[in-house]
Amino acid sequence: MATWDDVRINLRMQWKVERDDAEAFAILCPVRVGDQDFVQPVGLAPTDVHGRPWLAIVADLFAESGLSPRGALQYADQLPFGSIVLRHDRYLLRHGAPFDTARPRDLDWTLKVFAYEAVRLRANLTGPGQAQAQAAFGNSAE
Repeated sequence: MATWDDVRINLRMQWKVERDDAEAFAILCPVRVGDQDFVQPVGLAPTDVHGRPWLAIVADLFAESGLSPRGALQYADQLPFGSIVLRHDRYLLRHGAPFDTARPRDLDWTLKVFAYEAVRLRANLTGPGQAQAQAAFGNSAE
């Protein structure tokens, strides 16, 4: 059974670490789209879901003023996984995953896809123009 310390050890080996302590961990995920490189910060924290060790995974998207509540709900319907949440005055992409039985490569894959989705979501909603962003990223659900 993996522990939070086991997860942190694996993350240190695979990712550039921005924060590492007993309550939270933050990594910088490189995302390449076409000929553009992005760096998406992703935060992780241990939690518990019905007695099972779980990871809360979050990525900052943009200010609350960047999207209406209705728009957030409509866009959330198109997400391949995760959810759009509002924390304080920021929209975040949020996901959760068990870590007691997860293999390191499964967690790494989840984090890569999660970071890509955060970059895609931000580009689709605030990026270089709606038409250009749609052409570049499309919708992962399609």
